[in-house]
Amino acid sequence: MASFLPTEILLKIFSYLPEQSAIDLATVSDLPNSQSFSSSPLPLPIQRHLSRLTDLFSCMLVNHYWCQSVVTFIWRAPFHGLSLPTDTLLARQIVGVYMSCLDEEDRNTISQFGLVLPKSKALFKYCTFLKELDYCAMVLGIKSWMEHASRLYRRKAAQNRWFKDDDNNDDEDGDMVAQLTYTMSSLALSRSNANHSIVIGALLRTFIKQKVRIINLIIRSRETEDWDDGGTYAILLAESHREFLAPLRELRILYNGFVNASREKLFTGLSTACKNLKHIRINIGCPGGSEYTRAKEAKCVTDLIRSQNALNSFYLGECPPKLVSVIEPALSSQSESLIYVVFANVDFAGSSLTALATCLELKMLKIMYCKNASTKVFGPVMKADFHKLRDVRIIGWAEPKLQYWATSVSNKGSILYGKAS
Repeated sequence: MASFLPTEILLKIFSYLPEQSAIDLATVSDLPNSQSFSSSPLPLPIQRHLSRLTDLFSCMLVNHYWCQSVVTFIWRAPFHGLSLPTDTLLARQIVGVYMSCLDEEDRNTISQFGLVLPKSKALFKYCTFLKELDYCAMVLGIKSWMEHASRLYRRKAAQNRWFKDDDNNDDEDGDMVAQLTYTMSSLALSRSNANHSIVIGALLRTFIKQKVRIINLIIRSRETEDWDDGGTYAILLAESHREFLAPLRELRILYNGFVNASREKLFTGLSTACKNLKHIRINIGCPGGSEYTRAKEAKCVTDLIRSQNALNSFYLGECPPKLVSVIEPALSSQSESLIYVVFANVDFAGSSLTALATCLELKMLKIMYCKNASTKVFGPVMKADFHKLRDVRIIGWAEPKLQYWATSVSNKGSILYGKAS
């Protein structure tokens, strides 16, 4: 009977097979009780936790239907949990599998750059399973794959040259051709920055052609290099790729660097391309830059929030002083739909959460390791009439009155739900 279970049920069962440390079991359907913004239970790449996922491999051997379901489960988020640049090799291997899914036109285009593509076609349509995309991991994976594929091409060209020498040592013309091929492939590698964009575009086109509907998009700063003036952002946000971004329901932007113009373009482009996000998580994380550039980026964040039709959850992390007062007013535009708000490592200096007080559908509020969490800042929230607010959690320091209010709200929720406080 288990052999005929629907795919949705099998995927849920598979999510419990790996050890809990290897996957995130929380789902957005658990909100407001969920502490995660992950849109589905997804494993880390299977190559990374081979010893923990042996049960999944066993499931693949049950029958063809189970094999298909396991592959679907694994490839829903192949880049999930990668630590960059440490796991660049894994990202390259994942991209290599995706390259076997390209159509003939894109394969011919990429081959002209002196890159060796997989000869055999993919056993499954791996692209069609994609639900969560870590765009930055994919970009780094593509760059690493191009460098590897170019080395293979040069090695192959060198071998052909030596074979030619063995066959006919006097054939100088043949040796010249081989040497020219080797030189051209080296030049192709030196122009990889330009070709990089073409390969990224080819892979995004493949996703669109195979009607991939991603739910979760992750953007994070690349630890190994700058964002080449936003070139990789521009590819993702191109008008021809709007169809790829339209189904998005969850957006996570995790920064760990300085403010720059490309970041502003990213927020502006996402505001135009994504109108139906349900969950937004933003880590500002900008230790540098002038107050003007910081405020300008914060304004772009507010535009992203205001552009959504019905936002359910909002997470703001690593936010420097004075930016909260720029971003927080945008929450009033989502007052009828917002039910879950998290502030993590936020400095509330000079802020007053008046907009949050208008979100009367709020069910859960979480404040983690924030500075200047005072009754002056949260006064409007404490006075608001939240009929559905049942869970307020404060981790770290806060004024005693604020702590008391949070405890009383949570205790009230425990009594209403019949739980012990």
